[in-house]
Amino acid sequence: MPKDYYAILGVTPLAGPDEIRRSYRRMAKQCHPDRHGSDASAGLRFQEVKEAYETLTDPVRKEAWLQQRWRLRSMGLATDRRPATLPADLLKASIALEQETALQDPHRADADALLRRIRALLTADALDLLRQEADPVIRQGVCRRLLRCGRHFGPDTAAALLRLLEPVTRTDAALAAEADKLLRHSRHRQVLERVRLPLLLLATLLACLLIARA
Repeated sequence: MPKDYYAILGVTPLAGPDEIRRSYRRMAKQCHPDRHGSDASAGLRFQEVKEAYETLTDPVRKEAWLQQRWRLRSMGLATDRRPATLPADLLKASIALEQETALQDPHRADADALLRRIRALLTADALDLLRQEADPVIRQGVCRRLLRCGRHFGPDTAAALLRLLEPVTRTDAALAAEADKLLRHSRHRQVLERVRLPLLLLATLLACLLIARA
């Protein structure tokens, strides 16, 4: 069964060449054999990441892989979604994503696209790794940064993010409280957005009346 190269690189099918290249360089550096000595699994992961990058950046190889992937899915089969990440890798990826979203205009940001990127990062296997991670700094760090990525989400998108993180947050009271805070914040923002225009119109009307009376 062919591998899911998007999942291996931690990107979505909508990822552009620059995002694919950045993800490859980051992951190749993290799992390069020179950093792990005689660890055979690191060498295998490095080769898998390299194979994914070379396929997604070669138009001919990518087209052949996409056709095979489509045929399998049309038959109800799935590609192999083995993750090429470790908890520490997830933390680094979540930090990078948080930094990227912090620079975006909240009124122009595509919440659905951001949620898709988070889904691509948090595969079922990745979530299992996080739940089993003994170091709370890594486990909480990943969740907190992804929750911050959703600070401009509406209630529905925020709820979808919380459902995605729920396998990890439900066993951590501090994370559960932060998740609840995000949902309440998203609902508050929605209320403000709904009343903002009427308030602006009212303020404009009052200003016009004051000018007319003057």
